[in-house]
Amino acid sequence: ELVVEKYLQIGELWETRMNAPDRAIDSYRQALSLDDRCLDAMRALEHLYRQQENWVEILDVFELMLSTLTDGEKKVEVYHRLAKLQSEHMRDAEGAVDTYRRVLGIMPGDVEAVEALEAIYGAGERWDDLTEVYELHLNAVSDPVYVRTIRILMAEIFRERLEDRARAIEVLL
Repeated sequence: ELVVEKYLQIGELWETRMNAPDRAIDSYRQALSLDDRCLDAMRALEHLYRQQENWVEILDVFELMLSTLTDGEKKVEVYHRLAKLQSEHMRDAEGAVDTYRRVLGIMPGDVEAVEALEAIYGAGERWDDLTEVYELHLNAVSDPVYVRTIRILMAEIFRERLEDRARAIEVLL
């Protein structure tokens, strides 16, 4: 552990004082090779790769983080960053969909994931998928005004997009 700490310190020196990000990356990778659960090294690598716009390497760092983290909320934070990276920088809408669905598997009430899926599914006119996400989300929220809003959105999709008036009425009851 002491050696890992030294590699982290060396990486920080390369990054902040010597302005040598590639050398810093090497040091942080050395720390990870000794302790593959070192979150400090992973965060540092994410930061440096983001500066370099090295999206593929960040994906690998996120996978390492997700395999290391056990706390659901912390995993959700990483999943959100991963999904944004997939949709904004890698143009991988399906990857982002999968990631946001993982968020909802951990926290079905996550509004950010629902809104992101709403945008992706709406743009792709994937109305069945969108109503499925809304249904999952409804089971996790309790605010009656918010629940009513989601039900109205679902009814509009059933009536206007899917031409299923019976389901539109059913969802409002």
